[in-house]
Amino acid sequence: MGLVDGPDLRRELNTQGNFTPAAACYITDQVLAGLSTVHAVNIVHRDVKPENVLVDRDEQGAARLRITDQAWTWTGTHDERVVACCSIQGPSPAAASKTRSSP
Repeated sequence: MGLVDGPDLRRELNTQGNFTPAAACYITDQVLAGLSTVHAVNIVHRDVKPENVLVDRDEQGAARLRITDQAWTWTGTHDERVVACCSIQGPSPAAASKTRSSP
């Protein structure tokens, strides 16, 4: 993941106040899509919270959320576990905009 020149979701919430229902749905959709992608390959994020969701914006200002932190765990067989450091991003703004308005 490259540099994300934007705030985390906690700071965005503190700055903007409550999100509109459409923005809250957009955020939820992106976070759940990212988590679903990694869960499909047995990776679990052990610390999902607003501070671990970064808000990146494209040239048009549309938000694209990126889940980050060092609390990723791969759950292999039996007691085998590997902790990974990575970031996961939600669906592209174009795909997401078909169903929701961005924050």
